Amino acid sequence: MVFIFLRKYTYLLFFPSIILLSYLLFNRDLLLTFDSYNFLCGADTFKRTWKLFMCDCTPMVLSPPGYSIFLSAFILSPTTLLFTYILTTILMYGLTLYCWFSIIKQEITDNFVFVFASLQMALALPLFYVHLFVWSEGLFVFLISTGLFSFYRFKVQNNVYWLILFATAFGLSVTVKYIGLLIFVSIVLGSLLSNKNAFRKYQYFILCIPLLSFAGVILNNYNSSGSFTGIRPFL
Repeated sequence: MVFIFLRKYTYLLFFPSIILLSYLLFNRDLLLTFDSYNFLCGADTFKRTWKLFMCDCTPMVLSPPGYSIFLSAFILSPTTLLFTYILTTILMYGLTLYCWFSIIKQEITDNFVFVFASLQMALALPLFYVHLFVWSEGLFVFLISTGLFSFYRFKVQNNVYWLILFATAFGLSVTVKYIGLLIFVSIVLGSLLSNKNAFRKYQYFILCIPLLSFAGVILNNYNSSGSFTGIRPFL
């Protein structure tokens, strides 16, 4: 009986972490690292010249341009960057939790396991931590979560609009981190391996959105730097 009651109001577990994140972001300066400065430099140069450069004036190709372009929307004034960016970050964090909560609520029938899983999500420190910094991980996780939630709804309802949202979310995720394409391909291939008729023929055109997004990013990189994804010393 207790767990049935808790299942109904489990979403309340997420509010303390959302409130804590809001408090920390509004009462402390945005936390910056070396990567943060590069993203901000890219955002600033994109705002002024429509080109992306890191702090050392080299083209931004080691990281995709998506997050810097995202940041450029907030570089209007210090107030806009502080408040609008923070509000957007809190919203992305809340929606990320909502996406996963909606999935596990449908998939986990055992009340004890469901409450325990929800508690683990509410206390997920890595997810909470990345939202304190000006890092691309917060936006990337939000897009991936939106894509997975959309794919789940597509499998349940077989509605093409959910498939479009799934492909679009992953198409945007590729512009934030290259690994988004690998996650997308893994989901599609896994679905096809479990059911060869998972998608209708015309739906494969929709699934090309992330591939086109990735192609656009690496071609732009090559045009600006002569390298598709940059030269990494450890490769």
